[in-house]
Amino acid sequence: MESITSTSELHKAIREMEEKQVMQGQFLKEQFNLTVEKLKPSNLIKSIKQDIGSTGIVKTLLGGTLGLAAGYISKKLITRSSRNQAKGPFKGLLGNLIQVAITGLIAKNGFALKKIGTGLLQQMFKRKKAY
Repeated sequence: MESITSTSELHKAIREMEEKQVMQGQFLKEQFNLTVEKLKPSNLIKSIKQDIGSTGIVKTLLGGTLGLAAGYISKKLITRSSRNQAKGPFKGLLGNLIQVAITGLIAKNGFALKKIGTGLLQQMFKRKKAY
Protein backbone atom coordinates (compact mmCIF):
# COMPACT_ATOMS: atom_id res chain seq x y z
CA MET A 1 0.00 0.00 0.00
CA GLU A 2 1.25 3.47 -0.86
CA SER A 3 1.84 6.11 1.77
CA ILE A 4 -1.00 8.58 2.22
CA THR A 5 0.00 12.22 1.86
CA SER A 6 -3.28 14.15 1.85
CA THR A 7 -6.58 14.19 3.70
CA SER A 8 -8.56 13.24 0.58
CA GLU A 9 -6.37 10.16 0.08
CA LEU A 10 -6.92 9.25 3.73
CA HIS A 11 -10.72 9.50 3.36
CA LYS A 12 -10.58 7.43 0.17
CA ALA A 13 -8.50 4.72 1.87
CA ILE A 14 -10.90 4.69 4.84
CA ARG A 15 -13.94 4.28 2.51
CA GLU A 16 -12.22 1.40 0.67
CA MET A 17 -11.40 -0.32 3.94
CA GLU A 18 -14.97 0.18 5.20
CA GLU A 19 -16.38 -1.33 1.98
CA LYS A 20 -13.98 -4.24 2.32
CA GLN A 21 -15.08 -4.71 5.94
CA VAL A 22 -18.77 -4.74 4.91
CA MET A 23 -18.10 -7.35 2.21
CA GLN A 24 -16.11 -9.53 4.60
CA GLY A 25 -18.88 -9.18 7.20
CA GLN A 26 -21.49 -10.35 4.69
CA PHE A 27 -19.30 -13.30 3.71
CA LEU A 28 -18.80 -14.19 7.38
CA LYS A 29 -22.57 -14.10 8.00
CA GLU A 30 -23.20 -16.36 4.99
CA GLN A 31 -20.58 -18.83 6.20
CA PHE A 32 -22.09 -18.77 9.69
CA ASN A 33 -25.56 -19.51 8.31
CA LEU A 34 -24.19 -22.39 6.21
CA THR A 35 -22.41 -23.81 9.25
CA VAL A 36 -25.55 -23.58 11.39
CA GLU A 37 -27.53 -25.35 8.66
CA LYS A 38 -24.96 -28.15 8.38
CA LEU A 39 -24.87 -28.64 12.15
CA LYS A 40 -28.60 -29.24 12.48
CA PRO A 41 -29.23 -32.78 13.77
CA SER A 42 -31.21 -33.85 10.70
CA ASN A 43 -28.44 -32.74 8.35
CA LEU A 44 -25.77 -34.38 10.52
CA ILE A 45 -27.63 -37.68 10.37
CA LYS A 46 -27.99 -37.39 6.59
CA SER A 47 -24.29 -36.69 6.11
CA ILE A 48 -23.27 -39.55 8.41
CA LYS A 49 -25.59 -41.88 6.53
CA GLN A 50 -24.03 -40.85 3.22
CA ASP A 51 -20.50 -41.21 4.61
CA ILE A 52 -21.19 -44.70 5.93
CA GLY A 53 -22.66 -45.89 2.66
CA SER A 54 -19.99 -44.38 0.46
CA THR A 55 -16.82 -45.33 2.33
CA GLY A 56 -17.54 -49.02 2.81
CA ILE A 57 -17.67 -48.83 6.58
CA VAL A 58 -20.72 -51.08 6.54
CA LYS A 59 -18.82 -53.76 4.63
CA THR A 60 -15.91 -53.52 7.04
CA LEU A 61 -18.17 -53.75 10.08
CA LEU A 62 -20.06 -56.65 8.54
CA GLY A 63 -16.81 -58.49 7.82
CA GLY A 64 -15.58 -57.93 11.36
CA THR A 65 -18.86 -59.07 12.85
CA LEU A 66 -18.93 -62.19 10.71
CA GLY A 67 -15.32 -62.88 11.68
CA LEU A 68 -16.10 -62.59 15.38
CA ALA A 69 -19.15 -64.82 15.06
CA ALA A 70 -17.28 -67.46 13.08
CA GLY A 71 -14.39 -67.39 15.55
CA TYR A 72 -16.70 -67.83 18.50
CA ILE A 73 -18.63 -70.66 16.84
CA SER A 74 -15.43 -72.45 15.83
CA LYS A 75 -14.11 -72.15 19.40
CA LYS A 76 -17.31 -73.66 20.74
CA LEU A 77 -17.17 -76.48 18.19
CA ILE A 78 -13.54 -77.30 18.96
CA THR A 79 -13.69 -77.12 22.73
CA ARG A 80 -17.26 -78.45 23.00
CA SER A 81 -17.53 -76.99 26.44
CA SER A 82 -20.65 -77.36 28.49
CA ARG A 83 -21.54 -76.31 32.00
CA ASN A 84 -21.13 -79.80 33.45
CA GLN A 85 -17.86 -80.59 31.67
CA ALA A 86 -14.68 -78.98 32.96
CA LYS A 87 -12.18 -78.07 30.28
CA GLY A 88 -8.48 -78.20 30.85
CA PRO A 89 -6.13 -75.24 30.41
CA PHE A 90 -4.74 -76.65 27.15
CA LYS A 91 -8.18 -77.05 25.63
CA GLY A 92 -9.16 -73.52 26.66
CA LEU A 93 -5.94 -72.06 25.26
CA LEU A 94 -6.37 -74.00 22.02
CA GLY A 95 -9.95 -72.74 21.72
CA ASN A 96 -8.86 -69.14 22.24
CA LEU A 97 -6.06 -69.43 19.68
CA ILE A 98 -8.42 -70.92 17.11
CA GLN A 99 -10.98 -68.21 17.78
CA VAL A 100 -8.42 -65.44 17.25
CA ALA A 101 -7.03 -67.09 14.12
CA ILE A 102 -10.40 -67.63 12.45
CA THR A 103 -11.67 -64.19 13.45
CA GLY A 104 -8.61 -62.54 11.91
CA LEU A 105 -8.74 -64.71 8.79
CA ILE A 106 -12.37 -63.95 8.06
CA ALA A 107 -12.12 -60.27 8.97
CA LYS A 108 -9.12 -59.73 6.67
CA ASN A 109 -10.11 -62.03 3.80
CA GLY A 110 -13.88 -61.85 3.91
CA PHE A 111 -14.37 -60.96 0.26
CA ALA A 112 -12.10 -63.72 -1.03
CA LEU A 113 -13.79 -66.25 1.24
CA LYS A 114 -17.17 -65.05 0.02
CA LYS A 115 -16.14 -65.68 -3.59
CA ILE A 116 -14.86 -69.14 -2.75
CA GLY A 117 -18.00 -69.97 -0.77
CA THR A 118 -20.39 -68.82 -3.47
CA GLY A 119 -18.42 -70.75 -6.06
CA LEU A 120 -18.61 -73.92 -3.98
CA LEU A 121 -22.33 -73.47 -3.38
CA GLN A 122 -22.95 -72.94 -7.09
CA GLN A 123 -21.03 -76.11 -7.89
CA MET A 124 -22.96 -78.09 -5.27
CA PHE A 125 -26.35 -76.96 -6.47
CA LYS A 126 -25.56 -76.84 -10.15
CA ARG A 127 -28.13 -78.66 -12.23
CA LYS A 128 -26.82 -81.34 -14.46
CA LYS A 129 -27.96 -81.18 -18.05
CA ALA A 130 -29.92 -84.12 -19.37
CA TYR A 131 -28.75 -85.31 -22.79
